[in-house]
Amino acid sequence: MFLFGSQSISAQTRKAFIRAGDEAMTAENYYVAYLHYQSALTIDSTKAPLLYRFAEAARRINDYENAAIFYERILYKKTEDQFPLLYFQLGTVSKYLGEYDKSLFYYKKYIKGKELNNSFPSIKTYQEIKALEQIDSLKIKNDNIQIKHLPRAINTPYSETGGREKDGYLVYSSLRYKNKNIENGATEYLSQIVQSRNNLRARPVKGINKKGMHNSNPAFNSAGNILYFTRCGNENSANIKCQIYKSELRGTRWTNPEVLPEKINSSGFTATHPAVGRDTFSNKEWLFFVSDRTGGEGGMDIWQVEILENGQYGSPKNAGKGINSQEDEITPYFEEATQQLYFSSNWHYGLGGYDIFVSENINGNWTAPKNLKPPFNSSYNDIYFYKKNNYGYFSSNREGAYRLIKEGACCYDIYEFEETIKE
Repeated sequence: MFLFGSQSISAQTRKAFIRAGDEAMTAENYYVAYLHYQSALTIDSTKAPLLYRFAEAARRINDYENAAIFYERILYKKTEDQFPLLYFQLGTVSKYLGEYDKSLFYYKKYIKGKELNNSFPSIKTYQEIKALEQIDSLKIKNDNIQIKHLPRAINTPYSETGGREKDGYLVYSSLRYKNKNIENGATEYLSQIVQSRNNLRARPVKGINKKGMHNSNPAFNSAGNILYFTRCGNENSANIKCQIYKSELRGTRWTNPEVLPEKINSSGFTATHPAVGRDTFSNKEWLFFVSDRTGGEGGMDIWQVEILENGQYGSPKNAGKGINSQEDEITPYFEEATQQLYFSSNWHYGLGGYDIFVSENINGNWTAPKNLKPPFNSSYNDIYFYKKNNYGYFSSNREGAYRLIKEGACCYDIYEFEETIKE
């Protein structure tokens, strides 16, 4: 009788953990869901629906290793028919892990016997199969590029992104600052724009950061006297809405930041990832930014708007189908010397996750994007490319980046690169 009672309590506890995990998934609190499902698994790890739930949460927090393990456990149980997207998700996480043959196998299993349709998994699968069939050419490393993981004075177990140089300082965003949520009392982490000289400990840039909000994505105009950046507020742990601001340098101080007009910060949508550059073809200065506003190709798109001589702005226009896709194009950077636009995409043929691409402005038109390949790109997410002469920075959550939690490739670090010409 005692054994029966203890089993009943365990079953109730397991159901409570699953219910809490489901609620967290609905609220897009994926790490909380991960922990609840993990607790349920310690009580009973034999049920396929729980295995799938845990794998889904693991994938959402970039814990691709555990996601793959638990997706595959469902295969061992011969219950894959219960989960229509199982092979699609296995193809996805296998690619993130750099297991390209396995990824191709699973994607092909997913589409076997299916006709191409307009659903995202169907279209994405065909796109990924095309990329994986030429993966050997995408893996060719550029031996002229040397990369260096910046030290712990810069990188932390939290995320550091968007490195830019300004007057001998490295200016970037760091997601290391604690903030107590007034509504629920929980501690959350927010980003601030910081600066460091000679890779020493970074300090927040004065006059730019606002308490209680994410402050990130710094970008300077070519004269270095205008700073564009984003401020973002959490709708929940996974859904953030952002607006672009600007501040002008007066002497040694930045002016009080001003939000850009609604033609850029379209109501109800995100505007983020500003970048500035002058187009030599039109001799116009452009603000590039990323938005999920209507009129795009899908997901997050790169947009551009002319910065007029009087400091006002023209009408934003989409960078076009050559650059933008059904998924996300983010973190643009325009190099004036070469008239090249660098950006990251999770749609164009790549090694996994977000890869860095480059497109050239020729007579006002963008050329087809080219993958920068390793060492810039990996099977993980590689974003925020920036270049100055023969060196620069990018951010990545690849293997070796410092992690806040042991599970998953949660957090981004800044990497420095230098291009050397070998004789």
